Amino acid sequence: MWKLRGHAEVVEESTFLDTFDWRLYSAGTVLEAIHEHDGWRLIWRNLNETTSRDSCALTGLPRFAAEIDNPAVRKRLAQVIGVRALLPLVRLRGRRRSLQLLDVEDKNLLTLQLEKDADLVCLRQGGGEVAIPRPSPTRVKLLPMRGYTEAAESVRAALLALGSLRSVERDPWYDNLELCGIDPNGPRSSAERPAPHTHSGAAIKQIQLRHFEKLKLQEEGIRQDIDTEFLHDFRVAVRRTRALLRQSRGVFHARHLVRFKRAFAWLGRSSGVARDLDVHLHALEQARTTLPFAMQEAMAPIREQLRKERDHEYQRLHKVLGSRRYRDLCHDWQALLLGPDEAHTKLAHARQPIIEFAGRRIWKAYRKARRQGLRLDGYRDSARLHRLRKTVKKLRYLIESFHHLYPQRAMRPLIDRLRSLQENLGLLQDCQVQRRKFEEIQRNLPAQTGALTTTHAVLRHLVASLRSEDTELRRHFAAAFNEFSTTETRAHFRALAHH
Repeated sequence: MWKLRGHAEVVEESTFLDTFDWRLYSAGTVLEAIHEHDGWRLIWRNLNETTSRDSCALTGLPRFAAEIDNPAVRKRLAQVIGVRALLPLVRLRGRRRSLQLLDVEDKNLLTLQLEKDADLVCLRQGGGEVAIPRPSPTRVKLLPMRGYTEAAESVRAALLALGSLRSVERDPWYDNLELCGIDPNGPRSSAERPAPHTHSGAAIKQIQLRHFEKLKLQEEGIRQDIDTEFLHDFRVAVRRTRALLRQSRGVFHARHLVRFKRAFAWLGRSSGVARDLDVHLHALEQARTTLPFAMQEAMAPIREQLRKERDHEYQRLHKVLGSRRYRDLCHDWQALLLGPDEAHTKLAHARQPIIEFAGRRIWKAYRKARRQGLRLDGYRDSARLHRLRKTVKKLRYLIESFHHLYPQRAMRPLIDRLRSLQENLGLLQDCQVQRRKFEEIQRNLPAQTGALTTTHAVLRHLVASLRSEDTELRRHFAAAFNEFSTTETRAHFRALAHH
């Protein structure tokens, strides 16, 4: 025999959160921050499930995973969203009443949660709020205690048998998004992916247009400084554009190539220092967790100096994004990409099938990277390692631009081996840049702040750790490059040129 114990009805406000690129939704989850009279709590659950996979108390609406006090939830959430900000998407106001289902021994088997929505508010990033009346029928959620799922199923069957309730067909989160006109899959690109036998002139315009749309999508996030990934993705789009421009001789007229190569090189330089400072601050925060508390406090002057420089660089970048030079670049580049193709072009490669064009250029870039790697000593040749890193990045961007032309089963192992080598070289570069930056701060800090001895000890520790990491990465370089340069890998890349 079951008994019910009721609790008073409460009014609550739920704010649903996700990152700009929908990392939580892509992981099949929903994150909800609930505000009641007695405070905040976080509920993180799987889509189409009522029970939470994680929950904890909150002091307020979180912006980053690092702001969550519960260490276990903070760690698990950070594994999904990384350094991305949590953006409020939908706020739902409603009433909730809980009924506990007890057995004959007064043991709690499950909670029946009765929910009724009052209204929904769409929270448009940078565009204000839009309220939508949402009177809804009462929903009944079954929240079983651990080990009592059978009881929950029995209650569910009994309630459905009464005929006054029906099973919910899909998660209400989908309805909330639909009411707000939000598509988690994002806006579709105006440029279709070119087919393998599309002429290179048209195909490269389509691919470059996709890169350009990705670049433009990051602008507002950079201006609002929502999180550091907007600038990162902006720079990746710029580098992909530049990598493909370098390979477009005989596809675009020389005058266009010269102009836009210079223009996108300027854009890359204009955003480089700001991105470096984002990386330095992230490295400093990661290092903080490994230090004793006294040394963590001594990091404040270092963090303050880096933040001051970062704010200055972001102000410079905002001026770049608002400049006439940038507006003209975007306008003219888009006009070129959307312009008609020449029917009787004399450009050497414009009429070549894109799959032939792509395969030969990927193969050429691979051979250059392999040749550079075979000639260097990873322990000594820092300048050559830097050149190899740039070549490998260009190869990676070419593959990312053209990978859809080939069977994914064939491309996956190539991308994995390339990614392993690129990560090694990228971390090595970060180590060197960060070490030079911390050494610079160490030289300049006394005159600027009268820094304490402990702060200098922290800087010495950071520099020593980076030197040690540099040595370790150089040791692993050989293994990463050997995988990249095997006869089997070389044959796979060569096959792309003869597809």
